[in-house]
Amino acid sequence: MKSIKRIVALMLVCLMVIICGISAVAVAEESYFSGNIVSANQYLGGEITILTRAETNDGILTKIADTSGHFLAVDGGKDYNYFVLLVCAPDENDDYRITETYFTLGRPDGIKADVEIPENGFIIGINGERTDDVAAVKDIAVVGDYVTLTGVDLGEIEIADSFIASLSGASFTIAHDDGTIPAESVVESATESTTESSVAETPDTGDSFAIFAIIAILALSGAAVVSKARN
Repeated sequence: MKSIKRIVALMLVCLMVIICGISAVAVAEESYFSGNIVSANQYLGGEITILTRAETNDGILTKIADTSGHFLAVDGGKDYNYFVLLVCAPDENDDYRITETYFTLGRPDGIKADVEIPENGFIIGINGERTDDVAAVKDIAVVGDYVTLTGVDLGEIEIADSFIASLSGASFTIAHDDGTIPAESVVESATESTTESSVAETPDTGDSFAIFAIIAILALSGAAVVSKARN
């Protein structure tokens, strides 16, 4: 009977350790920015768009000037000078991460015609008229951050014919690679409005695992003491 009780106690301890570990990791993966994507390969004021490479009969177009010229049927293309750009490419785990950022708006310093769209990747373009979104991303986003897409099929956007896709239910989130969230704000962007809410800073990934390890050691130590006492 004592043996059964001991096994049950140890199982409960293990379950508690697993739950605590999952909670710590979940906190570390929280995003700090989210936004709706209403179009692909578009060039409009007040809009967030996703830019992709263009597959044509003459080959794959990768520079913004060339892809926008193709998708928008404009000679010379657009330079996206009044857009903040976040260049995103897959890492070794096929997670999208920011590889380049372009925050300068307006000509001539904000011209981005030669920016390359990465293979199997994309660019998030936030028009400068979205002042709250631009300010938030400019202050927080850095190379290495994770970008997650929802409701977007890159394969469907990368088509041969000139095409501007209107997207419904498409969105993206951004999270730091170490899991931390700025203490000052978490920003949620909508198509017509932007809201901000204050949150406390969460521990980074290293702190989370350290907490998890301490809890595990204490829990297992407690189980050992209980088991010894019962013997």
